[in-house]
Amino acid sequence: MKIKLKATLLAIAMLCVYFITPAPPASADEVKVDEGSIYTVVKGDTLWHISGRFLNDAYKWPKVWKWNPYISNPHLIYPGDVLKITANSMELYKRNGKLVEPVIAPPLLTETVKEPSSPVKLIEVKAPAPPAKTYASRNLAKGGFISDADLNASGLIVKGVLDNTILLHTGAEVFIRFEDDLDISNGDKYLIYDEAKEVLHPETKKHFGYKIVTLGSLTITDITGGPGPSDVVKGFIDVSYREIMAGAMVMPYVAPPEEIIINDSTADINAVIISSVDNETELGPGRQVMLDKGSNDGLLVGDIFQIYHERPSIRDPLQSNKKARLPWDDLGIMLITRTEEISSTGVILHAIREVHIGDWVRTMGPVE
Repeated sequence: MKIKLKATLLAIAMLCVYFITPAPPASADEVKVDEGSIYTVVKGDTLWHISGRFLNDAYKWPKVWKWNPYISNPHLIYPGDVLKITANSMELYKRNGKLVEPVIAPPLLTETVKEPSSPVKLIEVKAPAPPAKTYASRNLAKGGFISDADLNASGLIVKGVLDNTILLHTGAEVFIRFEDDLDISNGDKYLIYDEAKEVLHPETKKHFGYKIVTLGSLTITDITGGPGPSDVVKGFIDVSYREIMAGAMVMPYVAPPEEIIINDSTADINAVIISSVDNETELGPGRQVMLDKGSNDGLLVGDIFQIYHERPSIRDPLQSNKKARLPWDDLGIMLITRTEEISSTGVILHAIREVHIGDWVRTMGPVE
């Protein structure tokens, strides 16, 4: 009898433990709350993958990711960041252990105007527009790509004004030779560059322009070159990034933008990465690349692209006479910084792993 009683009490105790003990969270980095989920970012995470995991749609993240002006680049998330996710939004909740201040629009201001023998009027003042989404980088001036038109408008540094000068630098005077039909004026500014290497498409071998290394800049000071007959003009080197020697090329200077406003692009464009500024085979954040599409295809400075690699098809295990397609391999995000008619230059903002020449990019649509 005592044995049966003990068994009964033990069973009751086990049932109490079963019903009282709370269920464990879905994972160590995810906590369920009434209004959604609180998720802690781990190494290798991207907004693309998080959107696919929580919202069942990897393409949905640009539409639900909440822009916050306190964050310098909204596309970069870091291990340890805490995100708050609902069915219609993803937002940064904590960074470095601190709450991120929510963005609250200032209230509409009203002013009471008193007029004799007339009712009180309220004047509505609209709240200021939210800050534009921008990107800034000092590396954009250190190298890039130029078109055939840029090369044809280029001149050549013949030598330094001082006969014994071999290495030229900031403050040096130089003689420059241009084609006779070019219009040159005192005060014109030119970019100094070297290594104009032809860029060919990795697959079609089509010519797309030239890759250059930026050396510095100069200003034209005397289009006559000096006293007596002369075929050269004189210039003054304003700034030098690297050593400059006779033979370096110069082309009309276009100042790189201090900030690039990120566009809410709705175009559907696919392009191929055909070259990189740094001649590297494995590319990561901050690296500049050339694409085989340009302004003629609808690209604009400030467009955001998803970088991906097309996995090769495999033999279909269910239908031996067919091929089964595999999903793209998501690699990262890039931003268009300059456009030509048939090509464009971009900078990689975020990379999950190495990006290579020949990888594809596609527009991501509006970034909210």
